[in-house]
Amino acid sequence: MPADHIPDGLQIAADGRLFISTISSHGSTVLSPTGEMLDHLYLNNHAIPTNCCFDGSALRVTDFTVGYEDQ
Repeated sequence: MPADHIPDGLQIAADGRLFISTISSHGSTVLSPTGEMLDHLYLNNHAIPTNCCFDGSALRVTDFTVGYEDQ
């Protein structure tokens, strides 16, 4: 993964891909089963993703954005 992608939580998909919430990249990094970076699922400039999980085929991502307590 790129140096600025600091990993936090992760989930393994049924096909073996790793989905890793990376708190400094504003999204989740997707790696192949062999470790090749496949994609980056960008959320927005304010997102601080901390974990992820699958709900069926949908990927759910938790976000610790500053100001969350006011929403």
